[in-house]
Amino acid sequence: MHHYFLLFCLVFLSACFNDSADGSRLIPLSDVVSSPAPDPYQPLDKIIRRGDFVKEKSGLSEAYLDEVLHNRIRRPAANLVLNGDSLQVCISSVGAPGEEWAASHDLIYLNAWGDTLSPLAMSLGPDHLGMVSPQTILKINRRTYLLNMLDESRSHIGISELEDARDLPVAASLTTRYKKLSVLDTNDEPTRISRMPDKELFVLFMNFPEGAEEILTAYRKFTELPIRKQEKTQVAVVNRYTRAPAEIKAFFLDNEIGFPLYFEGPVTCANLPCHERFPYFLKVNTAGRITDYYGWMEELGW
Repeated sequence: MHHYFLLFCLVFLSACFNDSADGSRLIPLSDVVSSPAPDPYQPLDKIIRRGDFVKEKSGLSEAYLDEVLHNRIRRPAANLVLNGDSLQVCISSVGAPGEEWAASHDLIYLNAWGDTLSPLAMSLGPDHLGMVSPQTILKINRRTYLLNMLDESRSHIGISELEDARDLPVAASLTTRYKKLSVLDTNDEPTRISRMPDKELFVLFMNFPEGAEEILTAYRKFTELPIRKQEKTQVAVVNRYTRAPAEIKAFFLDNEIGFPLYFEGPVTCANLPCHERFPYFLKVNTAGRITDYYGWMEELGW
C-alpha cells in the first residue's frame, strides 16, 4: 500500500513541475539575494540606480539616492529555457515610498540568463519590465507567453505559450539572441556591429562626456589583460544621442583608445532595451547569447 502511495506522490509532483495537459508550465522561483540584502518589500526607488527612474514629486533627496545607488534587489527568480530561449524571470514586490505594504504591487522582470546583479532599469518604462496583472503577456524573441499563475508566497509561477497574441498588450518582452547591432560609423554612415566567431563581445555605451573616463579606464585595463584573453575578447564603444562630434573623436585620439568607436543610429535601440544611465555595457557570450544588458563598468571583469 505504501508503495502505491509513494508512486502516486511521485506522479503528482512530476505533473506539477512539468508541462501540464493545457500546456502550462509550473516554475519554482528561488530567492536571489545579493549583498547588501535589502528588505523583501522595497521602495520603488531603492531597487534601481540613480538616473534610472525617479517619479515626479517623489520628494527623494540626493542623499537618499546616493545611499541606495549600489543596492541590488532581493527577488524571487528562476533561470529557465523556453523553446530554446534562455532567460531569467524575476518577480518583485515593490511599493512607492511611504506607502503601506498593502499598496505594493508585483513587477515581472525579464533578464539575461543568470544575471542576478544587473539593476532594474526602469527608464521610460523599458519593454523588459512590466506590471503583473490578471492578463500578463510576455514576449521572448518571437514567441508569446501568458503568466497564468503567481502564488501568494511568490515561490512559483505558471507560464504557458500562446499561439496567437497579435491583439493582446505585451507586459514585458526580451530579446536574448544577439543580432548585428545597427549603428553609425565615425563618418555617420550606417553599419553593424557583428560578433566575431569564438569571441565574447562587449558593447560599451556612453553619452559623451558622461562615461568618457570610465571608457578610458576600461581600455587601460583591457591592455593589461593577458594576450590570450585579449584575443578572445571583442570590444566596441557606442556613443548615444550625439552623432560623430569632433570632441569625441579627439578624446579617443588624444588618449590613444584603441576600441572601435560607433554612434547610435535611428534603429540602434529598436530591438534592444537600451538604458538611460551611462556608462554601461552589453555582453554577448561565444554562443551569441546576451548575458548582460546593463552591466556596470566595474563588473567587466578585466
